[in-house]
Amino acid sequence: MAHTPDHFDDYFKRLGRRRLVKGSLRILRYLFLILAILLIAGWFILQNSRVQNRLMGYVTNYLSEELDTKVAASRIDFDFFDKLVLEGFYVEDHRGDTLLFSRELTASFDVNLIKIFKNQFDIDDIYLKDTRMRILRDTGEQFNNVQMILNRLVKKEKNAGPANQTTLPLLSVENVYLDNITFLQDDRVKGQEIITFLDGAHIAVNSLNLEKELVVIDNFTLEGPNVVLIEKEPNPLPIIPPAVADSTAIGTTANGIDTTDFKLLIANFQLSDGAFSLRNYRNNPTPSTTNQELDFNNLTVSNIQIDLEDFSMQAGVFETKINELKAKESSGFELSNLSAENARVGSRKIEFKGLDLQTPYSSLKDNLALSYRSYEDFKNFPEKVLLQGKFNNSRIAVRDIMVFAKGLRNNPFFEQNADQVVEIDGKVQGRINSLKGDNVQIRLGETTFLKGSFSSRNLTKKGEEYLSFNLDNFESDMQTLRLLIPGFNPPANFDKIGRFSFDGNFLGFFIDFVAAGNLQTELGSAKMDMRMNLRKGREMAQYAGNLALNNFDLGRWTGNEDLGLVSFNSRVEEGQGLTIETVDAKVGGIISQLTFKDYLYKNISLDGALKKNLFDGKLNIQDENIDFVFDGSVDFTDSIPKFDFASQINRLDIKTLNLSPQDFVLKGNTKIELTGSNISNIQGDLIFRDFSIVKNGVDTFRMDSLFVFSELFPDTRRSFSIGSDILDLELDGIF
Repeated sequence: MAHTPDHFDDYFKRLGRRRLVKGSLRILRYLFLILAILLIAGWFILQNSRVQNRLMGYVTNYLSEELDTKVAASRIDFDFFDKLVLEGFYVEDHRGDTLLFSRELTASFDVNLIKIFKNQFDIDDIYLKDTRMRILRDTGEQFNNVQMILNRLVKKEKNAGPANQTTLPLLSVENVYLDNITFLQDDRVKGQEIITFLDGAHIAVNSLNLEKELVVIDNFTLEGPNVVLIEKEPNPLPIIPPAVADSTAIGTTANGIDTTDFKLLIANFQLSDGAFSLRNYRNNPTPSTTNQELDFNNLTVSNIQIDLEDFSMQAGVFETKINELKAKESSGFELSNLSAENARVGSRKIEFKGLDLQTPYSSLKDNLALSYRSYEDFKNFPEKVLLQGKFNNSRIAVRDIMVFAKGLRNNPFFEQNADQVVEIDGKVQGRINSLKGDNVQIRLGETTFLKGSFSSRNLTKKGEEYLSFNLDNFESDMQTLRLLIPGFNPPANFDKIGRFSFDGNFLGFFIDFVAAGNLQTELGSAKMDMRMNLRKGREMAQYAGNLALNNFDLGRWTGNEDLGLVSFNSRVEEGQGLTIETVDAKVGGIISQLTFKDYLYKNISLDGALKKNLFDGKLNIQDENIDFVFDGSVDFTDSIPKFDFASQINRLDIKTLNLSPQDFVLKGNTKIELTGSNISNIQGDLIFRDFSIVKNGVDTFRMDSLFVFSELFPDTRRSFSIGSDILDLELDGIF
């Protein structure tokens, strides 16, 4: 076969390419071998203490120059392929004070040259041990010491120009371990100092994106954190005009408010054996409450346990699912557990959905929200924090309520019922001192039940408690009301009404109110529309309104066995005094029925004035066995009664009325002006006109008129006379 020149050219070209490939591979093999030798040699060189110390000097000098502050370390141990150990790491602030000191910082990492060239660093684990950090903003300073350093970095970056500005590195960290950490933040402008001690922590990081300001953590565990918050007198800065403010500050505006759009996500968070203390020397340098009340200016909380899921923080708003939250305060209040399907905490509101709150004595379920203008409002919780709650089968111990509202301890009802539990369903909103309820059902022990709506004001201020009730049903007893209502102490016979139920409206103070509605008692029922003022006590109580009784057991009420059931409609005007000695009122009404000596009286009308033991007015009875009109007064004020009245008797059957065993029926007109308690001391005038007496239904005795006069003299002499159309009699002497 003949070979053309072109054929030989192709052959030599292929042969040249093969030799080029083989030569290139041989060169690369030598290069990798040299690189491996250099790396191994570099590793051995880096194990030399002098080299490591020189390297440490380069690193600390570089950081000192970049941060414009002193950075130092006592020892560095570098494993090229594995980890870095830094001991005695120290950073000063701009004053020359300690900003950060760590006895030991260890970082294990994965060296990938390609990623390093791409400005990406992968760190497996970071260990921080025996570390102390102090952030300080002194009086008159706009920024704290950390912000001052960051601001310098920003200025350097800005002055370097766009071409020389560096981008933030892509940093990844898998685990951070903390051991014995102390963190101090002292803001003397705000007058606030935070001291945090931490036994240990583990942070399992999912992603860390500094450019997007996003941190995602899989697990965050804290062990033994102890936080102390101290409030002192602030030293506010003068107002800085916007044109003068430093526009290069990182994470702050001219007034120091954080505006960084940083986002933190934590899948699981656990805290164990935590503690928190608050000492507000600004508002209240010494505790103002007893050891059984929460003092929001002086808190000491221990045994804190927290378990959270899906935690997020952005722009000052925290949101999470709470699996467990336990704590105990030095006042004795204990939070056995708090869980919530969703909890959201912001600068103006705390909100719990699917809440389940448990204490040793209380159980709250459903939804709860707390609104406020700032966190400072919690220092005056009863007055400033707005509560919005929807409760379902919840139980609140009275002692727990008293812990949060110290003024309630002055209320005898709460004080004497501290061991009782309030069962509540419905919606409640408002501040503790001015709560409102809608479609609420409340049960207190075995004695008191309330169903309806209500509003209140000044519940924690003794004597100023204001309530407005629209009640579907209120059940209680007089003994409970005495405890609940300060100054309410009606006569002992009020206890005889036993348990009662009331539906209607109540408006006013415990000792000055208007009540309108229906009352059911063990003695009978009542319908009322009354105004009552007890500010001066029951002796000088003022009252007015309408009262109706239906089948009320007047005998049991008064202790008089001759009396029985009574039903009437009455009105009271200008009433004063609730005791026999002080009562003074205008009364009127109709007694539809009254039992006296086992006889049922009907159709009695009354209009007059009642003062102490005096009745002055008109009484009209129209009954088949008693039909008469009374006009005058009966006075039992003194030991000797006084009678001054005129009456028209159309029929008075004294036997049927069980007033006498004798069968007499009386009729006539009378005029009586007498004083006396028995026959021996009676004196005065007794006049009968057109008078008749029917005996045994057969014998009739009539007289046109009868005058009886009796007078007693100081020398025990008596004058007695009778004048009539059938008999005249005069007696004068001692008899």
